[in-house]
Amino acid sequence: MITIEKLNIYKRYEGDEDMFDRAGRTSQQQLFDNNDWSSITDCEQNIELIAKGMASIEFRNKTLQELQKNFDSDAFLEITKPISEIILGLNGYTSEQQKQLELVDKKQNEKAWWKFLA
Repeated sequence: MITIEKLNIYKRYEGDEDMFDRAGRTSQQQLFDNNDWSSITDCEQNIELIAKGMASIEFRNKTLQELQKNFDSDAFLEITKPISEIILGLNGYTSEQQKQLELVDKKQNEKAWWKFLA
C-alpha cells in the first residue's frame, strides 16, 4: 500500500530512485517494498497521460481502479490532484459544483472521490 508518507518521500527525491538509494535515510528506505517506487512512477506517468487527454476511457478507469487498490486515501487524493477536475467532471459535477466541493472539508471531498470509484 502506498501511503502519503511514501509519496512525500518519493517527491522529496523527485522520483529519482538512484538518488534515494544513495542519499535516503535507512528509516525511509525501510518503508518501501520492492515495487513501491516503480508503482508510484508508473502511476504518475499514467496520470500525466490522462491529464493531457492522451488516454482512452478504459485506460483512465483502469488507472483509477489501480490507484484505489494500491494507494491509501490521503495518497490517492494527493497523486490525483492533476486530474481532479476530470474525476469530478466524470461524476457529473458542474463547474460551480466543483468550486463548492473545493470548499468542503477533506472528509467530504474524500467521500466524493470514493463515490466515483465505487
